[in-house]
Amino acid sequence: MSNRILYLPEENVVIAHWLGVEPVEEVPADLTLDLALEKLGQTKELHEYTSADAAVAVIALASIQKRLPDWMGEYRRKTSADGVSDHEPADRGVALMPVHLLTINWASSGPGFDWPVSYLATYLPLYEVYVVNSSADSDEMFGVCDLAIGSVAVTEDLREGAGAVIGRDWLKQYEECSQEKWEEIIDAGRITHGQAEAIAGGVWLSEECEDD
Repeated sequence: MSNRILYLPEENVVIAHWLGVEPVEEVPADLTLDLALEKLGQTKELHEYTSADAAVAVIALASIQKRLPDWMGEYRRKTSADGVSDHEPADRGVALMPVHLLTINWASSGPGFDWPVSYLATYLPLYEVYVVNSSADSDEMFGVCDLAIGSVAVTEDLREGAGAVIGRDWLKQYEECSQEKWEEIIDAGRITHGQAEAIAGGVWLSEECEDD
């Protein structure tokens, strides 16, 4: 029987740093955060987010990477060096399986040119949290396709907790990038249409009132 671990040393270092806790498994003393990020293929400077945000998303979404948004044909696959990591996850024995929360389309900039983003939550055993991730089909907005945007403790209600995380991320984009409200909900998952609209209303309410 093979000796399986839940996380590679570099995964433990990055996850623990991102969550602000101690690694749940033993890691080499000389494995720094910078080295761990390099092993996970995340060394580039990002727009508005961090390399650790991207690295945690790599870990959380590895099991479904080929099923993530790819609305531009082969764009995601062909630009893997820029937008998607080729990191090989640990032989965990069990896959980290993301749960679909919500998929939106930020805008349609022309026929066939949409800007979809899926939100997914992945349970991390031992760390006892769900990581909430955003996954786009293009790295043009922030430098990578996938980002970890927040976490929800397993003791919290996932739908409400993940909704709060997504709301904070939308507010961040609105305040820092003047992002306008998304155009449509493509697919509702754990987060319903009504909840998504309510969250958006708290972010863009003043803007909508001014438009009226």
